[in-house]
Amino acid sequence: MKRINFLIILITIIVMFGFTFCEKTPKCEKENYGTVTVANETGKLLMVDCRYSQFPEVSEGEFILQNGQSVSWNRKPSAQLMLSGAVYYETGSPITGPEVMTFYTLSQCETYAFSWVLYKDDIILPRD
Repeated sequence: MKRINFLIILITIIVMFGFTFCEKTPKCEKENYGTVTVANETGKLLMVDCRYSQFPEVSEGEFILQNGQSVSWNRKPSAQLMLSGAVYYETGSPITGPEVMTFYTLSQCETYAFSWVLYKDDIILPRD
């Protein structure tokens, strides 16, 4: 009887340690992506986009961000990304300020965050 109790306790301990040390593969590793987060710190409306530089004509959508807002994209790693932004005025035209681009190569499971800031007038600059 003592042996059975000892075996039950030993098996319980082994199972508990097995669950404790079992690591799950992160979703970003399974699905092979990294995350880019862009924030607007310009004090103005800002249009932002994130495209692969190999296919600059392909966009998954541009976003209009209020000051203080941000948007995130999941992107495949190792490809160079083209991040663009422009001050946006609600005049009906798509871009009213000069468009600025910066490039970045993302790693798997990396979270890259940066902000667009106002340089002067309608000129924006990226800030890491």
